[in-house]
Amino acid sequence: MTGAIQAFLDSSLPPMFRERPADIDPWFFDYFGELVEPAGRRRYARAIAADLRLAGIDPAGRIVLDAGSGFGITLLCLAALKPRLAAGLEAFRPMARTSVRLCARLGKGLPAAVVRGSVAAFPFAAGSVDFIYCNEALSHFLDRNAFYDECARVLAPGGKLMICDGNNALNSRTVARVRQIWRRFEEGPPSDNLFGHRIERPYRERRREMIARALPDQPEGVLDQLAWGTFGRHGADIIVEAQRLVASGQLPEAPPAVDRSPVDPVKGDHIESLVDAGEIRAQLEPRGFTVRAHAHFGGARSPVIAAVNRVLRLASAVTLPLARSVKIVATRVERKPG
Repeated sequence: MTGAIQAFLDSSLPPMFRERPADIDPWFFDYFGELVEPAGRRRYARAIAADLRLAGIDPAGRIVLDAGSGFGITLLCLAALKPRLAAGLEAFRPMARTSVRLCARLGKGLPAAVVRGSVAAFPFAAGSVDFIYCNEALSHFLDRNAFYDECARVLAPGGKLMICDGNNALNSRTVARVRQIWRRFEEGPPSDNLFGHRIERPYRERRREMIARALPDQPEGVLDQLAWGTFGRHGADIIVEAQRLVASGQLPEAPPAVDRSPVDPVKGDHIESLVDAGEIRAQLEPRGFTVRAHAHFGGARSPVIAAVNRVLRLASAVTLPLARSVKIVATRVERKPG
């Protein structure tokens, strides 16, 4: 699988990075900058192939879904493995728009399709999907329970769900890093690069502006309080809650503690949230899955690191708190009649 994925990347990406087409979001070229070099493409191919081996899945001839597919490069890599269909589901408009264009440009002849939509409503019939790949996306989902429900609905018996995420809630250093990201996105100041994130305007400031437009008669100090009181809300819900706070007179006296992931006021997703393997198991098993959680320490950079990772993974019950990343492999069990 590694060879097929790398062959696709080597043939398709270098010309596009040289041309930098105007219809492709410039963010894409920054986001995947490491794929300019052969070594970066080799690491990327190894990482995807290793995940598929861990999941025990060969996409050939199957229907696979990339849930939270971003710019669509992983989706195209899956499509290069000759599935019956590789579908990408992405809610964020700029990423979905670019991934559609990339599929048209790079995916000619490949069974790849992009759908802009929510992971809370998969566009598939019950029991029709063989594999769902959720790579570095779960930590952004606003409604994980709806995602788990949809996975249980659309996966065929024996179908696999693989969740990979670098925000391991059991790792204290990861928790500290993620909490710093939360505070900066909510409170500022802006940053060009905070652990790979660009922070242009704090969420609190953006909520305040939305409230000021909807409630222009409110004093400046009250607008500050309303921005505090609408933490964790997005879209029209911000205005509804602000109106409720004004009507009730229950205005917060201080900013809230940023002890959970803030929500993008417009997009309605988490910038980063923590991923707890035990919590995922507790959610998936009652929905009809068997679940295995694996610690992940890397491995795409060299065979030696990959070998060490495999050894540490065997003791995941002990090594999970030491790993930055966690990989979940869940298998849909046979549905019982009635």
